[in-house]
Amino acid sequence: MSKKTAGAFDIRNIIAMLIGIYGVVLVGMGFFSADQHELDKADGMNINLWAGFVMVVVAALLFLWSLLRPVVIPPEAEQATDGPDGPRPGDRGTDTAGEKDRADGTSPGGATAASEND
Repeated sequence: MSKKTAGAFDIRNIIAMLIGIYGVVLVGMGFFSADQHELDKADGMNINLWAGFVMVVVAALLFLWSLLRPVVIPPEAEQATDGPDGPRPGDRGTDTAGEKDRADGTSPGGATAASEND
């Protein structure tokens, strides 16, 4: 049985995608729309370009992290006992509230069968 991972639904991948998209947009703005007035306001540094590069690097690190250390879904989480409409047919569950008296004469609540009939 192979281990199941969160894959595309890992929150690190979603955050990496969003940061990466914003980073690519900023890199594009830094290359194609930086004029002298904007550079003068930032003391000669192309802020959009540098911030975009940093965001792309952070996005790549998040994505790499999710590849190297994936979130493994435990087997218990795959087999939910209750669905949206209650227990699935054939599921026995662990609830003993509906059981009849046990073999030792006690009910699930702890009282003996003789004391319930008194």
